[in-house]
Amino acid sequence: MEISNPLVTVLMPVYNGEKYLSQAIESILRQTYAEYEFLIIDDCSNDKSVSIVKYYNDERIKLIINEKNIGQSRTLNIGIKLAKGKYIARIDQDDIAFPNRLKYQMKYIELNNSSILGTWSERINEKSTVTGYIQHPTNDELIINSMAINCPLSHSSILMKKKDIVRIGMYSKNFLIAMDWDLWIRAAKNKLKINIMPEYLVKIRFHENQTTKNQDVLYNETLILMKHAREE
Repeated sequence: MEISNPLVTVLMPVYNGEKYLSQAIESILRQTYAEYEFLIIDDCSNDKSVSIVKYYNDERIKLIINEKNIGQSRTLNIGIKLAKGKYIARIDQDDIAFPNRLKYQMKYIELNNSSILGTWSERINEKSTVTGYIQHPTNDELIINSMAINCPLSHSSILMKKKDIVRIGMYSKNFLIAMDWDLWIRAAKNKLKINIMPEYLVKIRFHENQTTKNQDVLYNETLILMKHAREE
């Protein structure tokens, strides 16, 4: 059933994601928390991604198709602007959310008045087999300090307050891969409250075709962000 004034918008950018897309979509549709819209933005895929999204006859899903390929940062910013929710929950096309993810995160973020809330995550492979665990720091000081070393939050675990993200300029167009790390650095600079729940609420998939396999771009963006974080 469509909700006219959802408290949460789940935002998923898609580009040629047919292999794992159904698992990602179904993990959101199975959420025990009900007050959300599911905004999926396709960035001109040339595979079966759009057909897969259209297969799900669910009024919570809103499919937007970009007129041309514009990249993930710009696609995410379109989604933030279109989002009806007070909060925006991120999920990538190849990751999986646990059924209670939104329920637990919404309770936490409302109680703690966080601007950005992440969680711990499980690592999975192409076969969805768990291969490890990602435990981000939960102490405020450690979260901030770790930004000078690596990205301290799993992007697909994020629940964030829309108005605060808009205020700091949303995602930068200058980063092709590490746009989330850059956003967290700017959030910390602007004194936004960042929390991480020490609970495994998402599965992050590591596979050969993901954009983070572009090692040259990732390396260069990592150097830039480490420098920025240390300066701040």
